[in-house]
Amino acid sequence: MSEPNFSPVAAASFWQGAKDSQAIIFTYLPVSFAFGVSATQFGFSAWEAFFLSCSMYAGASQFLVVALLGSGTSIWLTALTVIALDIRHILYGPALQHLIQERLNLKKTSVWAWGLTDEVFASGMIKLSRRRQEWSESWMLGLSLFSWMSWALGSLLGGLFADQVSQMPQFLQAALDFLLPALFLSFLLGL
Repeated sequence: MSEPNFSPVAAASFWQGAKDSQAIIFTYLPVSFAFGVSATQFGFSAWEAFFLSCSMYAGASQFLVVALLGSGTSIWLTALTVIALDIRHILYGPALQHLIQERLNLKKTSVWAWGLTDEVFASGMIKLSRRRQEWSESWMLGLSLFSWMSWALGSLLGGLFADQVSQMPQFLQAALDFLLPALFLSFLLGL
């Protein structure tokens, strides 16, 4: 009898990470669109909403930033509030590093670590917990980069089409207000 031929599991590629980001993208687009609409309602331009999504990329915190700044709160109080809300992100890197066995590339790590939202972190943890051999920095880079691009694009589109939202049926306008809480509830139920 011959021994079974076990081939090593290949690490997931950048494009596999991009493909795996689809679930995140489909949840990010409507919520980031709602953020773009919200930002313009508080007096920000579509491009300012886009810039905020490119530079801050913090989901619920972005809604908070435009609401606080739009209501006249100081930039310092706004910054402290957002820091307090997002302090949990400090724990994401060490939690992932604990499960990563290979040596990390500093350039790749700095890019995908910046994109560690709750959803990207959860996807990385699931991959490392269940299929550790398939995890790679390239996969993580594809996952985080495409997730971020969808958030930024949705914010820009929401800002550009905010005027048209007011002409939508009332139930669709109400749905936009419901999207963010529904997104977070769906992630809680998925845990």
